[in-house]
Amino acid sequence: MWYKKLSVWFIILYSILTISSDFILKQKNFISFDNFGYYMHLPAKYIYKDVELKTDWYKKINEQYNVTPTYFQVAKSKHGGDIMRFYKGMSYIWTPAFFTAHFYAKAAGYPADGFSAPYQWALIIFGGLWCVIGFIASRKILLRFFNEKITTLTLLVLLLGTNLLYFVSWGNDVPHAYLFTLFALVILYTLKWYDKPNYLNALILGVALGLILAIRPSDIFIGIIPVFYIYLFITRKENSLNARPDLIRKILPQIILAVVVMGLIMLPQFLYYKKYGGEYLLNIYSEAGASFDYFRPKFAHVLFSFRKGWFIYSPLSLLGIAGLIMTYKKYKEYFWPAVIYLFLLTYLVAAFNSLVSYGWRAFIESYAVLIIPTGFFIQYLSKQKLLVRTVAWVLISLLTILNLHQTWQVKWAIIDGSRMTKEYYFRILGKNSVTEEDKKLLLIERSLTAVDEMPADIKFNNRILHQNSFDDISITDSLAPKPFSGTGMFELNPDAIYSPDFRIAYKRLTDEYYCYVKSSIMVYSDQPLNDEVLIVITTLNNSGNHIKYRALGKPEKEFVPGQWNKISLIYQTPEIFTGKEIVHTYVYYTGKNKVWIDNFEVLAYTLD
Repeated sequence: MWYKKLSVWFIILYSILTISSDFILKQKNFISFDNFGYYMHLPAKYIYKDVELKTDWYKKINEQYNVTPTYFQVAKSKHGGDIMRFYKGMSYIWTPAFFTAHFYAKAAGYPADGFSAPYQWALIIFGGLWCVIGFIASRKILLRFFNEKITTLTLLVLLLGTNLLYFVSWGNDVPHAYLFTLFALVILYTLKWYDKPNYLNALILGVALGLILAIRPSDIFIGIIPVFYIYLFITRKENSLNARPDLIRKILPQIILAVVVMGLIMLPQFLYYKKYGGEYLLNIYSEAGASFDYFRPKFAHVLFSFRKGWFIYSPLSLLGIAGLIMTYKKYKEYFWPAVIYLFLLTYLVAAFNSLVSYGWRAFIESYAVLIIPTGFFIQYLSKQKLLVRTVAWVLISLLTILNLHQTWQVKWAIIDGSRMTKEYYFRILGKNSVTEEDKKLLLIERSLTAVDEMPADIKFNNRILHQNSFDDISITDSLAPKPFSGTGMFELNPDAIYSPDFRIAYKRLTDEYYCYVKSSIMVYSDQPLNDEVLIVITTLNNSGNHIKYRALGKPEKEFVPGQWNKISLIYQTPEIFTGKEIVHTYVYYTGKNKVWIDNFEVLAYTLD
């Protein structure tokens, strides 16, 4: 009967609604920001024949399609050239969609440039289909432990009641949605292999793990689960000690096959970095403000913050966490690798200093790990007294409705991706629109480009932090100009490329979570200076590592040789966690002739 396959009908209906909504509702630029970095491997290789980025095709694409405010997707190699910074994994998955769109674009008369409408829609539709595979794999996992009723209820809770809903529907442009499917496949085929070790199951495991590694190497923690099950298979009770050597010899080729496949999938990435970047592995988290602080993980911020806490924006995910208790009692074999994985993931996310997204998208793939624990919790709930079940399902239903509405709010940017506050959260709770007055409760907006500007509608207090007229420096050069003010000035030349600097701990600037710092310098040169020769630099660093770096060499007015010109840099402080971070500002010179600087001044603009 049809009701015996209720979970199948749920997946079919869910898939139809999810994919059809892509056509009904306005879509954002799919190939933009991080996705531009993941995707550009395909057009670079197959359209522009320029994986070394020797030409400026990607800059022309950006001018036409507005895909990124800065080129953070590109890194400088040791050879001095440009290389694609992001890993290749997503380009592997998108390859079928890319070529389908490419052939269609040529046949239908669209620009076959890799970024026109056919490419956008191909990736959107393919992303939806890829997520459907994740739903199917999730159902198969659940049916190994539970009946149709528990399986359907578990899928309903996970797919409608958590922030997984947004990221496998309108938000399926991020890698985490694809990783959810890959994680589900890893778990499903680990269980299949455990029941019946064979080369096919080992091959699928190797492909899934290899793609995970090629997309986000940090997510290889999921490999804990198959490794743990290999150990369980070798040591399970029915296998005597005498039989284990033969058993290991039997499964070892399968394990080697999976590992070799993983390596082959990752090999092109290593070869690309080595050939064009000069090293086999490039750390893409080395950029200012996008690195890891392993000694100060922010667990409370990650899990319970109104800004982006997982349990705040997806409270029903706690059912899976609670279900770990039932998992320990019912299926201890899965409990330990699941707990170890979840701890390592949470620690890694908490150590990352720049992950800003709704409900911490970095946990999306972990829902695949929580499928079984959530099922055990739903099963446990089904056996409770009627009153307990009624109260629990009323609460679950209310939180599901909340999640559906918040998903809608995210789609229309009512819930902001990175600027949420507790006050704003409760102000917009249940609302379908917001006012400019409401938005004043958000955190300050931060620039997506390399230039910071102070908002005109906020009144700041300003004070002088530092002034240096270099009057203590004697001028011995008879050809030197007259100082801008006072009696001294500082000479920059190829042997003296740095000016005297200024440093101050952030906690001495303000008690607020941000402020602005303006650094100004007067510059004199007999020759024209471009904005790459003399640069004002301001950074905020922690233990010598840049959290945010800004540099500007453009004068306030057109540079005039033979007279004094003013160069100023406005700097908005980034995320602050300890107050001990150091604001550091100075002038850097790369020219060949002498220039002079005077009146080095640093001001702070604060709210207090």
